[in-house]
Amino acid sequence: MTKFFAVILIALTFNVHSEINKEKKQNIETLLEMTGALKIGNMFAQAIVSQMCQILKNGGTVLPDSVITILEEEVKIIIDEQMKLKSGLIDQLCLLYDKYYSDSDIKGLISFYKTELGQKVISTLPSLTQESLIIGQKWGESQGQIIGEKLEKRLKKKGYKFK
Repeated sequence: MTKFFAVILIALTFNVHSEINKEKKQNIETLLEMTGALKIGNMFAQAIVSQMCQILKNGGTVLPDSVITILEEEVKIIIDEQMKLKSGLIDQLCLLYDKYYSDSDIKGLISFYKTELGQKVISTLPSLTQESLIIGQKWGESQGQIIGEKLEKRLKKKGYKFK
């Protein structure tokens, strides 16, 4: 019986910690909005429509612009609705920010992003991130070749044979 109550207590404790205080959640949502993080829904919607159109095009179906416009509008509406649901993307992002930042941190970030430098960071971060990913991918590919060559050389010394 004691184990049963211990399990219940642990479950309740976990549940309490997964909730964010209302003011902090509002601050996190403000931060997400001002940094453009919530625009990810638009990116998802565009990617979905683009993929749908490509699949249809590959199958020989050509869609008139008016149909593509309807697809874009409907997918955007659905994504927006789904993001706002309880346990939707916004709630999940709030939990993530809650995990790493205190309410004071969030308020500090909001203040920073209101500055001229903060606005510059917001406007340049998407391009910076995209370009960094490309650079990282190219660098990683070059390292793969170097690593492969060095490993093969070392393993050959140990008597392993490669085809």
